Amino acid sequence: MARESKVKKTSKKKTKPKEIKKRPEAKKRPRPPPIPKQPCPPKKNRRDLETKPKVRHIKIHKTANAEPKPESSEQKRQRQASEFSVMNNRWNCSRSQTVSDRLKKDPKEWENYHDLYRQARAKWPITPYKEMIDWAQKRKHLIIGDFGCGEALLSAHISEYHTVYSFDHVAINERVIATDIVSTPLEDNCLDIAIFSLALMGTNFSDYLKEAFRTLKLDGQLHIWEATNRFDNAERFAADLIHLGFKTFSVEQKDVFTHIMALKTKERIEEEPVVRFKI
Repeated sequence: MARESKVKKTSKKKTKPKEIKKRPEAKKRPRPPPIPKQPCPPKKNRRDLETKPKVRHIKIHKTANAEPKPESSEQKRQRQASEFSVMNNRWNCSRSQTVSDRLKKDPKEWENYHDLYRQARAKWPITPYKEMIDWAQKRKHLIIGDFGCGEALLSAHISEYHTVYSFDHVAINERVIATDIVSTPLEDNCLDIAIFSLALMGTNFSDYLKEAFRTLKLDGQLHIWEATNRFDNAERFAADLIHLGFKTFSVEQKDVFTHIMALKTKERIEEEPVVRFKI
């Protein structure tokens, strides 16, 4: 028989479980009130991210029955000078027939122009028509054509010594014959003197000079007065008058004006005239 092994049984002491000391419970703090939810801002586009200048809006309070401030003398002078310049440019850029037709329909434009012209020339150191009066008073018994005469002031001062025919778009008084100066009622070869005092206005001003050639006697004199700043080269302009049958013998600058004198040396124009203020 197999020997049974004897196992010594050891006795185990029973141990009591350790008591776990409980920590004192922490005092509960009161919870803060819940934060209200705010709506999320919209997503910004690239355009929104671009910086834009801030515009400051100023409120303008209009006063009832506000009256405009009176125009000062300097402001009035500048306004009138501007209006006169605009009218000159308008006429210079139009054909004479167009201007003539318009002025017949609205003579007030003509009156307004001459009102401004009077005010402008009052400040000029010299006045072309007065220069021609001085020139004519030293001579007698001439037949004179005043082309683009305006108020016919030349005729008013020298008609006692000379015969003067005054032409313009509108007959502002009894001395003026209303006509487009490309075609006047004068006969051929009847004038001793043809005068254009600040009168070469219009894109077809060469036609005015052709009419002067038709009405002047052989060796008759042509007098042209113009603002010097209109010429690119006054000497060249004067030399080109040969195409219209004239030979220039004097080009003189007086203050802001240029005076050209020429003689009719041909009996007819043999070529198409080419005369320009500026090239």
